[in-house]
Amino acid sequence: MFRLTWYFFVGCCSVVFTMTSLGSAWADDSTSNPWKFTVAPYVWAFGMNGDVGVAGRTIRVDDSFIDIMQDSDSLVAFMGNFLVNKGPWTFYVAPTWAKVGTDDESIGPLNFDVTETIAFVGFGLMYRLMDRSLADVPGGSPEWANQRITFDLLAGGRYTNLNIETEFKGPLPTVDQTQEWVDPIIGGVTNMTLTDKLSVRVRADVGGFGVGTDFTGHTVVLIGYKVHPFGLDGTFLAGYRALYQDYSDGSGLRKFTWDMWLHGPVVGLAIDFTPFN
Repeated sequence: MFRLTWYFFVGCCSVVFTMTSLGSAWADDSTSNPWKFTVAPYVWAFGMNGDVGVAGRTIRVDDSFIDIMQDSDSLVAFMGNFLVNKGPWTFYVAPTWAKVGTDDESIGPLNFDVTETIAFVGFGLMYRLMDRSLADVPGGSPEWANQRITFDLLAGGRYTNLNIETEFKGPLPTVDQTQEWVDPIIGGVTNMTLTDKLSVRVRADVGGFGVGTDFTGHTVVLIGYKVHPFGLDGTFLAGYRALYQDYSDGSGLRKFTWDMWLHGPVVGLAIDFTPFN
């Protein structure tokens, strides 16, 4: 009951904070900074390294993307990033879903298969603190006048829903357990344009702080190349994503632990719209 109450409280505070902040930003800025929408589907080919504890038993997981690809119902995680921008403010929602499995795991004499259904939904608000030409940064050159660097501060949350099904080979029953939590997160995003078409984007955030996980860390590094699919403004993106979570709940035979790294290459396409311009 406490968790559900906390989730509701976090959700309400996020909505109020977002609406209040965006309302003040948009009040007198309807023409100089038009609305901008970005839709960015991705695929994430991740591996897993860490420990999972279910029903008092801890399982060590060290699976590369190739291992997961051979054993899983889905080959990759499906991701999305949806952004609404006006002026220095950007609101984002970023869902991720995957169903992965590993076969023939063992603890002593016990043999079992593990299937994990993983869903994340990141959400939050970003504010642009810096937008300047690379020619103006320390050590910059006048030749870099058309190249820019930006930095956005972000604050928000990440909802996690995790279902783990452990199917034992023998007389023991199948253990099916679902956990969900919300982590508050803070971080930043840096974008750098290198040429008219080429850019680099780095995002990093940390959170948890005992609210959901004890700690979570997340980073994404992407190289972007501008394209124009179907006459639209777009950016092809390729890079690497890593997410760490340290979560535990319950005790004894009801104890659940998730101390896990998910990491691997990511590829996507971001499409920008300015419908009200």
